[in-house]
Amino acid sequence: MSAVAFVTLFTIVGTLLVLWFVIARSSSNQRGLVAQFAAIPDFTASATYISPVCKNGIAIDTQREKVAIVPDMLKLRRMAQDPIIYDFRELIAVEVARDDTSTLRVNRGSQLTGAAVGGVLLGPAGMLLGGLSGSKREEKKVRRLSLKIYASSLIEPMCELFFLDTPAPGVDYETAKFLVQDLDQWYGRLRAILEQQRAA
Repeated sequence: MSAVAFVTLFTIVGTLLVLWFVIARSSSNQRGLVAQFAAIPDFTASATYISPVCKNGIAIDTQREKVAIVPDMLKLRRMAQDPIIYDFRELIAVEVARDDTSTLRVNRGSQLTGAAVGGVLLGPAGMLLGGLSGSKREEKKVRRLSLKIYASSLIEPMCELFFLDTPAPGVDYETAKFLVQDLDQWYGRLRAILEQQRAA
């Protein structure tokens, strides 16, 4: 076997092993989060999101009007492992953050603010693509996408739910597209809850 063939084979096997490890760890993490949501007393999830890339998740119980969040303990430097439970009426704001910068925020008592007025998130392309450089569109990479949920709780007044968290320089739109779509959906759900509470 030539040296080039050996290096190629070694690279392919190494890549497959890394992918297998990531998939196995993600699957184990997802089973653990599913079990945590199922163990919450007086809570039946109507919709659930478990991140395929970050160790956190969110669920809503529309009948009991509750939101449950299993946060990433390492990212939030949180010792407790129990899910955070908010009643709908406790929610006061939700904010979309990209690379630690707020791009969109809606409060229960005020109008939509931020860069995406007139659209839920500007849409994935508007959020992730840069401006025009001459006649050429320049695509920006994104490193972190999250939802920050604010509540009238003295114990857990803010919780951040991560949809993407990668090392610099980040990833392009095509790679992050399905995560942005999930983020759109959950921002929309939480915004609807805030709008309902404001109207009540």
